[in-house]
Amino acid sequence: MKFKECHISCEMVARELARNIYNEGFQVFWGIHLKDMDSLRVHVHFAVNTVNFRTGRKRHENMTATKERQKQMQRIIERIIFQARNYWEPNPKDSQSEFSLYDLLPGNPISKE
Repeated sequence: MKFKECHISCEMVARELARNIYNEGFQVFWGIHLKDMDSLRVHVHFAVNTVNFRTGRKRHENMTATKERQKQMQRIIERIIFQARNYWEPNPKDSQSEFSLYDLLPGNPISKE
């Protein structure tokens, strides 16, 4: 799956993932960089304020919660892809390489096409 095939930008995906954290009441800053210049693999970093701006309570996350967050982020990515696929028709003549969704999250089940 490639971003360009569905007209999805790296920024769009990162922003949506960050919005999910923000909606829970935590300020979040995100940044994107190329992890590997040869394959154009994208790496996203999130810096999250551990104090909830609504409640003033500190965020705690154990390994189980971290794995659940990864699953939640994966569902968000899959929703973005599904919505984009239903809206845009990929251009079969477009053979340019583009950023892959595959490396956004560890254990991503989306296969590269």
